[in-house]
Amino acid sequence: MKKILLFTATLALCACAGANFGSRPTAEISRFDIDSLSLRDITFVFDISISNPYPVGISLESLKTDFFVEGKQAFSTETSGGLKIPAKQKAVTSLLVTLKYIDVIGIISDYAQKDYLSTHIKTEIVIPLPEIPGMPPSLKFSYDLEKQIPAVKPRISLANFRVQEPTADEIAAALKAAGKAAAQNAVSSALSSLLGGKTTTTTQQTDLSSLDLPLVVSFDIELANETAAVLEFAELDYDFAVNGAPLVKGLTREITRRGNVSVVSVANRFSTRSLGSALVDAFRSGSGEFSLGGGTAVRFPEEIRKTPVPLRFTEGGKFNLR
Repeated sequence: MKKILLFTATLALCACAGANFGSRPTAEISRFDIDSLSLRDITFVFDISISNPYPVGISLESLKTDFFVEGKQAFSTETSGGLKIPAKQKAVTSLLVTLKYIDVIGIISDYAQKDYLSTHIKTEIVIPLPEIPGMPPSLKFSYDLEKQIPAVKPRISLANFRVQEPTADEIAAALKAAGKAAAQNAVSSALSSLLGGKTTTTTQQTDLSSLDLPLVVSFDIELANETAAVLEFAELDYDFAVNGAPLVKGLTREITRRGNVSVVSVANRFSTRSLGSALVDAFRSGSGEFSLGGGTAVRFPEEIRKTPVPLRFTEGGKFNLR
């Protein structure tokens, strides 16, 4: 009740002072762009600029958006504002809206033949107004926006998984560092048996996880886009796990193209100290579940976007270790 009385008193004082309540707030979309990509969706950013001429604060109520792709409505959404604009000031807020590719695939029959899609976004900005005689309860600002977006239907797989065993000198150095008296050839045999999927007496008796033996793992990440769009990127950071156990992570620039498939070559080192039960089970069975997270920056034609768009992904599946 006190707040209502204070607000009413503020309006009365401003009116006596000759405040011009005939002026109205203005709102505009000052920036509309692609914010980021994943292999499942695309996120747009809307920068909304609101100018408040009043001697009291106002707020952004909502941003309503209707998405049309190739002339067909994909979905509608309403984002609550939360932006507060102080008296006689201007403020800018950024709102994110995500469009899922699966929703687009369902309405575009020739999606796989497309490289880019025409997107039409109808927006409505709603700003509530103070209770002033002769003024509406809210103002609405409508905008029509156009954007070309890439058609994405990804497929990720792993190929050519290999593990390079340590050299004799590396085994000898690891045994010395650990103060172990085990025979060098016994360690080599146990490691070869494990990587080959064999269980021997030597394998069972040798605790490889107690030794800091360097193993070089290499594999190819095949990222295919099953549409006409080309996803071009110069480097990729990755975080690779097998059966839920982290194995290697890093960054590679070894990327080649084969048609609409990007082949990312990964080579990294890990220690036998990280050989927990999950990794041991995968090596023994010769197959496992992988999870691959990472990111890159995708380049598009300049008429789509002048700077690269961030792309993050988390994918998984089954693969063969040999």
